[in-house]
Amino acid sequence: MNNSTLSEQAKIDAEIAVAATRASVRNAAQSVADSAGAVKEQAKETMAELQDKTSEKIANLKEHCSC
Repeated sequence: MNNSTLSEQAKIDAEIAVAATRASVRNAAQSVADSAGAVKEQAKETMAELQDKTSEKIANLKEHCSC
C-alpha cells in the first residue's frame, strides 16, 4: 500500500469510528429518555397515591374532630 492508499483507508476508518460513536450516543440518549419517561410515570403514580392518602386522612380527621 502506498501513502495515498493508507491515507484514504485511515480516513474511511475515522468516518466509520465517527458513525459508530454517533450511533452509540443516539442509543444512550434514547435510553436516558426512556428512563426519564419511566421516572415521570412513577412520579405521577406516587403523587396520585399521596393525594389519595391525604384526602383519606383529611376525611378521617373531619369525621373524628369537632374543630
